[in-house]
Amino acid sequence: MDAFIQFWSVDNTFFTLFSYPMSYLEFFGTLFNLACVWLIARHNIWNWPIGIIGVIFFSALFYQIRFYSDLIEQVYYLLTGFYGWWVWLAHKNKDGENKKSEIKITHSSLTHNLIYGGSIIVGTALLG
Repeated sequence: MDAFIQFWSVDNTFFTLFSYPMSYLEFFGTLFNLACVWLIARHNIWNWPIGIIGVIFFSALFYQIRFYSDLIEQVYYLLTGFYGWWVWLAHKNKDGENKKSEIKITHSSLTHNLIYGGSIIVGTALLG
């Protein structure tokens, strides 16, 4: 068990890139998150479990380096990952095809993006 824990330690370097030591946790977390984004772009349901695995890797990473606010953010991503997976499954029929009431993926309008962006800037300034 100690060897398993040591392997996933943030101090265990997988490789060094431009003088940056990359741990196994960070490498595999990044790999899973990139795969998740790729699967989302293809509307593939496997994006949810792959993304959840990436979140688990980064949760362990942030816990070890004591970035507790980022760890809390990962808890949010974990919960929304399971929720998204559940919603996606709820909109499938027995054959695995989307029902007629499928969820449409849309883009926000420029007005909404400006409101969201402004809210983020104001919120960041207030919290900072």
